[in-house]
Amino acid sequence: YNEGKFIRDTLLSAVKQNCSVIISDNGSTDLTQSICEEFQNKYPNVQYIRQEKNLGSWLNFEYVLDHATTPYFMWLGGHDFISDQFVANAFLALKDSIETVGVFGELNRVEMNGEEAKNMTTLTKPSTRFLKKLASSDPLDRMYHMVKDCPHCVIIHSLFKTNIRKNICQPLDPHL
Repeated sequence: YNEGKFIRDTLLSAVKQNCSVIISDNGSTDLTQSICEEFQNKYPNVQYIRQEKNLGSWLNFEYVLDHATTPYFMWLGGHDFISDQFVANAFLALKDSIETVGVFGELNRVEMNGEEAKNMTTLTKPSTRFLKKLASSDPLDRMYHMVKDCPHCVIIHSLFKTNIRKNICQPLDPHL
């Protein structure tokens, strides 16, 4: 929502991945719409959908996941950038492993002025407590703890096997 300041760089990082890109504009009132339409017109792999009203982040995320038809899926916020080979490298880690359902990479924070953050939060190996919560038999409980307990939501912005991600996320509760 209203990511006009960053969306161009986000979309440039996404179209370099050589994959389908679904944009769900959550009713933005800034330049987001015109930038997204420009990308849809320029790149055949970009599909732009404009929501009539702001659905809230969870329902907008669910909308995009519901419309994903590819074997692999990744959410990317309007202010998030990924390295040029992220999807290709993550795909290599996922494609031959039955046990691996998602891959995430290193996180680099950027301040509003576009400079790399000086006080970086180091991502550490997930704690046993966190992993036990993700092993819950309740999909909504797993999703809740993935969001609540994971620093910077890096797991949400990972490359996933679409069918597994859909099974974990359905239905999302927008009040979590």
